[in-house]
Amino acid sequence: NCSMDDTCVLCTRCFQATDHVGHDTSFSVNSGTGGCCDCGDPEAWKIPLRCRHHNSFEELEECGLEPIVSSAGAPFVPGYGNNNECPASVRRSMELTIAVLLEFILETFATSPVSLSGQFDDATIMEDAQNAGLAIGDTERQERYAIVLWNDEVHSYQDVIDQCTEALQCSHMEAKKIAETVDACGRDVLRVSTSITELIDIATTMTNVSLSVSIRAARDIFREQLSASLLIWLRDLACCKFRPLARVFGGKINNEIRAEISYQLCLRWVAPTRNAYLADALERMYDYSLMES
Repeated sequence: NCSMDDTCVLCTRCFQATDHVGHDTSFSVNSGTGGCCDCGDPEAWKIPLRCRHHNSFEELEECGLEPIVSSAGAPFVPGYGNNNECPASVRRSMELTIAVLLEFILETFATSPVSLSGQFDDATIMEDAQNAGLAIGDTERQERYAIVLWNDEVHSYQDVIDQCTEALQCSHMEAKKIAETVDACGRDVLRVSTSITELIDIATTMTNVSLSVSIRAARDIFREQLSASLLIWLRDLACCKFRPLARVFGGKINNEIRAEISYQLCLRWVAPTRNAYLADALERMYDYSLMES
């Protein structure tokens, strides 16, 4: 009725906040990851949906609709006026926060391996830590390293449990928890140690059945884990999932945040032009000529 085709969907929250009286609808439960709500995408709908969560207060007022989250004043914010405009001080803080987060995420992923090697040795692992450190400006010698198990579409839960029990000398319950985390999150840290040799022994046992593992400095593994969490946070900001923000500046802050994230994602990443080590890392791992074009 209102969707352009069968691929256009709404989450339960947005469906209940829009008018679909008399429409033919179907419901399904997504048991896996992926997919997103099409609320706010004008190309997905034949008519404006007027979502009472996401449309501006002005648009809803014109249609005689009551927003589900009403606005409230915030006079304690410097520069705040009665017109509900986002002050320059808040906008600047928002710009800097998003810029710093994206810089951290890009630096981290640029120095992360794009493929998993089945061969492990002390020299290669330490060289990877040194190169990553140079690229991010951390020249301190790394003492702690970590081994990570990655998900795949080949091995079963029992395969992972059996190998973890043998390699880590852990209980069945601990191994099961690792398997569940790998299945849900895509990977899990098996062990952190100051001994690279110990981690290589674990990796050898895991790769005996072709499980995918990687060994890196604990610093770099932590940065990867943190970057994943930051990406989820930015996604939730862009999707207006933090409902209290709808109470700030007449609901306009969500639009400001979404616009700023979109703007910065479209900017050319200039850090490699200022950091030779970072440029070298990109050239080793990616087709850097394509990135520059």
